[in-house]
Amino acid sequence: MFRLDGESSSVLDCLTEAGRDAMGRETITISLPGFLRRELDRAVKQEHANRSDVIREALRQFFAVREFRQLRRQMIPLAEKRGLFRDEDVFKQVS
Repeated sequence: MFRLDGESSSVLDCLTEAGRDAMGRETITISLPGFLRRELDRAVKQEHANRSDVIREALRQFFAVREFRQLRRQMIPLAEKRGLFRDEDVFKQVS
């Protein structure tokens, strides 16, 4: 099972090594509760995509938001030292 916390099992390690394609992509197996699989399948139909495309995009967005939150946490103390306490304060400075 793929885990977002970076942990993997030895079975997953074996599957990904065996499942690597010519473009360097790896095949993984994930388990989803039924309601998420149904949502995924609805999105696949609506977006005219496949499951892999939808899941790849969801992961890209997850990692982008995660990186943004980490950077924001790092910048808050610096901003507060400059008297910037709200997003509106920042917007005023850069506008």
